[in-house]
Amino acid sequence: MSLPKINRLNKDFFKKNLKKEAFFESKKLSLKVFSEEKQKNFKVAVVLSSKRIPEATIRNKTKRTIKETAQSILKRKNNNKVFVFYIKKPIEKISKKRIVTETIEILKRAIGNKGVEVD
Repeated sequence: MSLPKINRLNKDFFKKNLKKEAFFESKKLSLKVFSEEKQKNFKVAVVLSSKRIPEATIRNKTKRTIKETAQSILKRKNNNKVFVFYIKKPIEKISKKRIVTETIEILKRAIGNKGVEVD
């Protein structure tokens, strides 16, 4: 299942000068949380270069896994929030289960510290 368009971030977002609200790290992921007053729904983006994972299929699977996990946790209740995930180390050899665990862990820390709601 793909992330709905209203919850996806486009490249123009990064050109704006937004105020970063919070920054969180785990072993393999970093998460930056921004707030944007004009939007009505949360947005999620994953920044993953071909330098980290050269194979496009593995890179796309990784992005999809992170986005789907974030969507299942956030469920459109976090208005004005933008979640941008960054991959810190090459993670092509890490299992899907580990990626999901890291994503949940870092999102829960972000949610707990910034008052973002979870179902």
